[in-house]
Amino acid sequence: QGVEGAFINNFTFVNSNIGYAVGSGGGGWYVSSGSKYKTTDGGDNWYVIDNDGNTTNSNLSVYFLNEITGYITRYFKGTQFSPNILKTTDSGTSWVELLPYGWLRLLKSVYFLDENTGIACGNGIIMTTTGGNDWFKVEESGGLNIIKFVSSSAVICVGDSNRILKSPDGGNTWYSQVSPVEINYSDCFFTNENTGYIVGNNTNDAFILKTTTGGENLVGNGSISNRILSSYRLFQNYPNPFNPVTVINYKIPEQNYVKLTVYNVIGKEIVTLVNEVKQAGNYEATFDGTDLPSGVYFCTLKAGEFTETKKMLMIK
Repeated sequence: QGVEGAFINNFTFVNSNIGYAVGSGGGGWYVSSGSKYKTTDGGDNWYVIDNDGNTTNSNLSVYFLNEITGYITRYFKGTQFSPNILKTTDSGTSWVELLPYGWLRLLKSVYFLDENTGIACGNGIIMTTTGGNDWFKVEESGGLNIIKFVSSSAVICVGDSNRILKSPDGGNTWYSQVSPVEINYSDCFFTNENTGYIVGNNTNDAFILKTTTGGENLVGNGSISNRILSSYRLFQNYPNPFNPVTVINYKIPEQNYVKLTVYNVIGKEIVTLVNEVKQAGNYEATFDGTDLPSGVYFCTLKAGEFTETKKMLMIK
C-alpha cells in the first residue's frame, strides 16, 4: 500500500497481524514531518496514528517490546538538530517524550530487553534501566545505525565506516570487532548469541556477513576480502546536512603525515582539523560550524600522495 508523499524509515511487527512503520513526509528524513503507521491485518492496510503534525520532526526507528509497549527514535530539526525517544503504553494510540532535546545529535535505533532495560544508538550509545524515564551514556562512538540485544547480556551495534561494537555485559562495556571488509553496516540479526548476520554496502557492492562465534569471526560472500586497512579513505560526514556540528571519519592504512582541512565554496581554508603524523587506524574528527553561515563546505584529506574531498552541507 502506498503512502503519498511519505518516506518509510523503519518498521516492525508485533505478531502476524499487528505492525508499525515510521517515517517522514516528502523531502527526506531530516526535514519532514514525523508520521506513524499501523496495520492490524498483516500489512494489507495501513493507517496513520498520531501524526506529529510538525514539519521539523522525522521518525527514524520503531521497536515494540510487546503488543502495548513500543518506542520510537525521532529526529528534530529546530535551532539544533536533536533527537528524542517516544514511548507508548497503549498500542500506539498516544506517545510520551522520554528524552529531552540536546543529549546527542542523532539516535537511529532503539531496543528494549524488558520493561526496564533499553538501549539506543546513533552518535553514541545510551541506556536506561527505568523503562526510559532516565538515560545515561555508555559509549561515545558515532555513526551507529542499529543496536540489538542478542541475549540477556550480549549487545551488538553496527554502523558506518566498518563499525561493529559488542558488549558482553548488557551494555556497560564495549569493544570493537574486526570487520573483514570496508563497508557501512546498516542492520544485523542474531538467532542466538553466537549465530548472526550483518548487512551493509560500500560504493560498489552489497554484503551479507555471517558469524557463528558471536562476531569474533565474520565471513561473507565471495566479494569479501580479508583486507582491513588496505587503503586510505575519507568517509562522508554525518549527519549531512548538519547544524552546526558534524563528524568526519577517515582511515589510514600506514603511518603517515595527515592533514584534514575544511574549505568554503570558493576554496578558502576555514579550519584545519588534523595536521600531524598518524598511525594506521580509523579516526574521527569533529567540525563545528557554529560561527559560520549556512552553505556548502568541502572537507579534504591529504596523506602522502593521497587526496580525497567530500562535500558537506550546513543548514541552520
